[in-house]
Amino acid sequence: MNSQFDRIAKNFSQPTRYLHPYRQYLTYYNWLKCCGSVSQLHILDVGCGAGLSSRLLAQRGAIVTGVDNSPIMLTQALQIEAQEQLGIMYLLANSEKLPRFVELYDLVTVACLLHYAATEQALDNILAGLSANLKPRGRLVGINLSFEHPVQAFSPGLSHSAKWIDLPFSPGARVGIALYGVHDRKICAFDIRFWEKAVYEHYLRKNGFGQIRWIRPRMSEEGKKLCRHWQKLEDTCTMVILSATKTIPGSGNQKG
Repeated sequence: MNSQFDRIAKNFSQPTRYLHPYRQYLTYYNWLKCCGSVSQLHILDVGCGAGLSSRLLAQRGAIVTGVDNSPIMLTQALQIEAQEQLGIMYLLANSEKLPRFVELYDLVTVACLLHYAATEQALDNILAGLSANLKPRGRLVGINLSFEHPVQAFSPGLSHSAKWIDLPFSPGARVGIALYGVHDRKICAFDIRFWEKAVYEHYLRKNGFGQIRWIRPRMSEEGKKLCRHWQKLEDTCTMVILSATKTIPGSGNQKG
């Protein structure tokens, strides 16, 4: 999983990528909204890459530990941290073999991680590591490939295209993603995986998560004012926001 991101790290991590209305006012806006007030919360941000998600949380007062398995991405995150000094700690670790950290976290975030799991076992392993590092009643909040609308052809103004590489809708099928910048210039391309809702929820519950919600992103009011084609961005969104809560054994609240 880290090899393709080591390869595209420079382009994938360019600051202007976040400035696209799709990311700033739709996907990341809804992810942060779902996280809620994070001031003084201890957050484990897994799959942090060059630290965009970690910085967005730290700027809102969170105490953040960012984890990624790409040394190149983390080097970029550390360089930005040295300039901005938000107090973020970055660690190199494989999300499929996540260590048990000393402290349990109030919130675990995965801004685009689960859909990189190449097998169901890998997905199970990732969720097991997330759960093991989360306090009881703590939440998992993520941005994830939609199982209802996973592909989208590119047209001017969109931030990305998504196309099937393997057999459509087959479990674990690869979806090829190409990212575009604010002026429709292609930034980079990489692959993610398609898993059905039932697969995600099976492994979420297996690893102690309940109160599972899948939230369709809606454009922020600011985005509607600034972006004349906001409706197209919203209608063609291939991402969904995941929210789940770590249940307490024996509490009977594991049904989502």
